[in-house]
Amino acid sequence: MDSKGRTTAEPRVRLVLVEVLNRTQIHPYPAQSFPFAHGLDLLEGVQTTWLRIGMDVDPSELAPRLGDEERRVLIKRLKTLSPTHLCLNVEADEELRAELEQMEPAPLVRVLSEGLRESAWFRSFMDWLGCTDAFDRAFPDAVHPLDHILPSYRSENLNFAAEHAQWHIEIAVGRACTWKRQLSENQYFAYVPEVWSWCGCSFCAAADSPLLHTKIAPMETLFRHLKAARALASTPERRLVFNLVGSYPFLHFKEFFNRLLSIHDYPPSQFLFTCRIDEFLRRADELEEMLPAIKAAGHQVAVFSMGIENLSPVENERLNKGITSDQVLKVRQRMASIKARFPDAFDYPPGNLSFILFTPWTTAKDLATNLYEARRIGIDIGGNFLRNRLQLIPGRLVTVLAEADGLLVPDMPDHPFFSGCIRRPDIQELPWRFREPGMEACYAMMRRLSPSTDVPDNDPLLAKVRRAQLHFPIDVLSIADMADLCVAVTRDNPADDLDSLLVGCIRRAFKDVEDEIDARPLSPAMVARVLTRVSDVDETFLWGAKVTSLHVELPWVRMELSSSLGPMSFMLTAARVGQNGIARSKRYLVCTNDEGPAQEHVLLMARRIASILDGVG
Repeated sequence: MDSKGRTTAEPRVRLVLVEVLNRTQIHPYPAQSFPFAHGLDLLEGVQTTWLRIGMDVDPSELAPRLGDEERRVLIKRLKTLSPTHLCLNVEADEELRAELEQMEPAPLVRVLSEGLRESAWFRSFMDWLGCTDAFDRAFPDAVHPLDHILPSYRSENLNFAAEHAQWHIEIAVGRACTWKRQLSENQYFAYVPEVWSWCGCSFCAAADSPLLHTKIAPMETLFRHLKAARALASTPERRLVFNLVGSYPFLHFKEFFNRLLSIHDYPPSQFLFTCRIDEFLRRADELEEMLPAIKAAGHQVAVFSMGIENLSPVENERLNKGITSDQVLKVRQRMASIKARFPDAFDYPPGNLSFILFTPWTTAKDLATNLYEARRIGIDIGGNFLRNRLQLIPGRLVTVLAEADGLLVPDMPDHPFFSGCIRRPDIQELPWRFREPGMEACYAMMRRLSPSTDVPDNDPLLAKVRRAQLHFPIDVLSIADMADLCVAVTRDNPADDLDSLLVGCIRRAFKDVEDEIDARPLSPAMVARVLTRVSDVDETFLWGAKVTSLHVELPWVRMELSSSLGPMSFMLTAARVGQNGIARSKRYLVCTNDEGPAQEHVLLMARRIASILDGVG
């Protein structure tokens, strides 16, 4: 007999759970169901093992994939375990499947990410394991299958990356969303017969998901996870991170923290909450009252995700979101004031406000409204803001609306985009097109403006945008400026393709800047030509300096120079950017990456560059 009272005969089912994770805190397909599947080893004849393997991931990939070395390490360990059943949190690629099929015996393989909490999923999973009868015999009175399954976080790390990946424990309990507004009352869905009683956001199923029948209260389930997670290593420098999914934990945070704080020796942890903006505004006072005690216990509250979706009232109405731009401004101000009081106990990380900037119905007017409101509210236009688009999921009401409007297409015109909404490998988005002329080119350009764009480095359209940036006036070399130009040209003269749009934006930029400053605007390419020409004419003027490389990192022009005094590196931007530099002229600001005071010849070179460029204009 083992410690759980089972016979010690050779297990009939050897279930191995393989979590493929990357170095980022959140990866697309979390192993939310793994703790429950791991807990199935309480059944007679079932043995479970949880393996974790980490790796770096190409940002253009929507899911982590094993490299050759990671695959070798995994297969070697699996051969010692001889699993009958193997679950991964991502789809196995062809190479991994081929090696698994060669194992003797070859395990049954499937994906397991979310869904185990749903009775139907659990039953199908138990059928796959061949354990349905054993489970029913062991727990004949179970209301919900997981009433009797305790989560387990015992696991084995297979490589350095897994050992150093912070544990990110995702827990979903209770009602995922409490937002209620009948879509039948929404003007955009009046002619869609499938609306019925749908009452949440049109792109999301959280508010309309049925509650699960269970003996165990949601808060009790939450603390089952917290108890099991105590087995994991935790230090003040590397706290456990709990992602408490859905509205329920946040709306009951007072009950949650009163109970947690009564456990005086619980290790300091970070708790990520998701909630609606209006929910946060309603509960902000209560949260602030509890933060002194939370701080004293060494814990931290982080508002990890709140959906703005869109700052255009027209677009947000179609999404049935029920949030205004004024509410967004208020929540940012309130979060900032709370963080100022409790910098260690409260946080709202960059990107905690989510967007859906582009939809099949987006117009240039919608985009202009979003850019205006983003500036008013103080949202960073240069981050993820410009690249976010709607993902149409089968069965969602906004998908039905897009189909009714004839906007579904066989293939997506651009690269895939990961919004965080697709959380299971078995769910695929439906491709769609824009209704408005010119919007496809507009999206293609705006998505590629950010240095952190999610398209691959070898993307030909990205190369076009990067080359075009060398020919825009330096005066408009900010992401926000370029986004404004893109929207204005799309509004006045919609382009059929990216090339035409870029040419239109460059022409408009030069005209607008020339009218504004009454001088000749300079582009990065012109800067290179001017400096090279000056050094050719008078080698002593710039110590024989030559521009050896030039590229744009909005809003900066980075240039490398060779000279008789050695190589030098400078960054140039418009003076109105307002940042400190080592040289400033009427129109330009010159900086260097070197730490500490600039050497005299570098300082002189920077001043000469600014002076020369001002003289050209």
